[in-house]
Amino acid sequence: MGLGELLDAATIRDPASIAIICGNAAITRAELQRASSALADWLLTSGLKPGSRVAIHWCNSIEVVTLYFACFKAGLIAVPINLYGARRSRPASFFAGATVYRKRS
Repeated sequence: MGLGELLDAATIRDPASIAIICGNAAITRAELQRASSALADWLLTSGLKPGSRVAIHWCNSIEVVTLYFACFKAGLIAVPINLYGARRSRPASFFAGATVYRKRS
């Protein structure tokens, strides 16, 4: 069972339970399940295929966790890019073929 399926199963058991707390914001399992499923569908209809790499260049937030779960549900490979240590992270060749989604301010 993958992480996306584990979220779905946990949501069935207790949909109102808090899934993520980040600062003053929180999201329930049901909200995370709905948002990540919708985002997974969008990623796939945008042309990504299962097995595609998605480079994630984002700070810790509810949205980034939602994006990770969307990747898991869609069968995509989430590739984290460290915002604070990008120069020391993986070589650029590792990200070849990855699609980058950045949070826009």
